[in-house]
Amino acid sequence: FPWFLGAGAILLQLLAGLLRAYRWRLFFIEEKIPVWRLFLVQHVGLGLNNVFPIRVMSEPIQLVLLTIKDKLSGGSLLATMLLDRTMDGMFTAGVLWLGVLLLPFLHGVRYLVSGLFLVFAILFILWLVAPQAFKRIPAFRRLPLLSSYASAISALLANRWRFLIVLALSAGFWAITATGVWVIAIGLNMDLPWTVIAFTVIAVIVFTSYLPSLPAAAGSFEFAMVYLLGMFGVDKGLAFSFALLAHLVLFLPAIGIAAFQLPREGMSFQRVASLVKSWK
Repeated sequence: FPWFLGAGAILLQLLAGLLRAYRWRLFFIEEKIPVWRLFLVQHVGLGLNNVFPIRVMSEPIQLVLLTIKDKLSGGSLLATMLLDRTMDGMFTAGVLWLGVLLLPFLHGVRYLVSGLFLVFAILFILWLVAPQAFKRIPAFRRLPLLSSYASAISALLANRWRFLIVLALSAGFWAITATGVWVIAIGLNMDLPWTVIAFTVIAVIVFTSYLPSLPAAAGSFEFAMVYLLGMFGVDKGLAFSFALLAHLVLFLPAIGIAAFQLPREGMSFQRVASLVKSWK
């Protein structure tokens, strides 16, 4: 496998991460925080998610770093995180639903994917009507997190261009992520179109994100990738090699950034591990 293609794939993942951090920045209403800072903090959270068995480390560690060191409001910060998750959920569910509609051999899982799409469609509707609901129900306004969430949505929807930019950044993030993995397919001489790779990557990421697995989704990532590529006629040996390289490209950058940045935040993997044990 050509090393320069691997380096290019990793650079594309870092570029996708910058787009995601910029999208996160657009969710803040009054707080002024650099995109680069959000990029580092976001990857610290993702890196910790990739090395710990409990894959719920991302948001807590990001909350700790940004509230303590950057003095951001916890309520508004949680609201932006929830917005970020909602946007990714709606986009990935939509892509999977379109994939099932367009690929006949995936019709066997159409009910599962349609159910997932329906859940996120309902969330999207609630997302749109939340500001009006909070204005009309006084009890909601006394809840800081929900109030901050509604305010963030109102500010986003009030600015049409900002909302369109958020949608474009969401599409760009996933498109560049898929392109980085497609570069690996090119290096392995896999004759698959970009659309197939994009669908496979998004499906595997969703599968490994919401199901319990070993740290870094070891094993489950490869299983899901080999299974899906088998539907497209890819040999199991080649699919497994592709899965291993894609796994490294998708997970290694965040782990490396976390290892680099944590000491600069006054923390370490060992300290975070002790916190996880205390939570148990």
